[in-house]
Amino acid sequence: MAPIAHPEALAGAEPIDITASRQGRMVVIGMHATVLAPRSVIWATLTDYDNTAKWITGMDRSVVLQRKPGRVVVEQSGSADILFFTITLNVVLEVEEDPPGRIGVKLVRGDFRHLEGEYLLTSVPGVRDRYDLTWKGKLELASPVPGFLAQALLKENVRLRFESLVAEIERRARAAQE
Repeated sequence: MAPIAHPEALAGAEPIDITASRQGRMVVIGMHATVLAPRSVIWATLTDYDNTAKWITGMDRSVVLQRKPGRVVVEQSGSADILFFTITLNVVLEVEEDPPGRIGVKLVRGDFRHLEGEYLLTSVPGVRDRYDLTWKGKLELASPVPGFLAQALLKENVRLRFESLVAEIERRARAAQE
């Protein structure tokens, strides 16, 4: 299992903004953080699919199945927890890379009825190596989890994964400065 990002790992990070709402059975989630790192470090971390499971909370496996210019097919597996529930999740995702500021993700197959999202990276004007990183997505689990639990489960687990991502970006940025 991948290491869990603890609050002290995010000590230098600004707070992560989180929104979540339901549209029928679909859960719409948004995450935002401002990160202190060179764009190249952020992009390299976002696109390091084969190593993602080493530092994303709840992810056990992440493997590139296919790579074409601007497109990557990635298989990932892991688990999500809420209250007394643990759900194992396996997905194959098509990733569209639009450097230097957008990565789109959509479900090819897996344990979701629907999964689509995107990372957006925008520079903070007037500040070197400071970027707004946003993830927004729509998800619907294939398993019969009640709507209120699905929203809580997805929100919490996407938050943990996003925090892990931000912590890894900032760890890599610190390592690059040494």
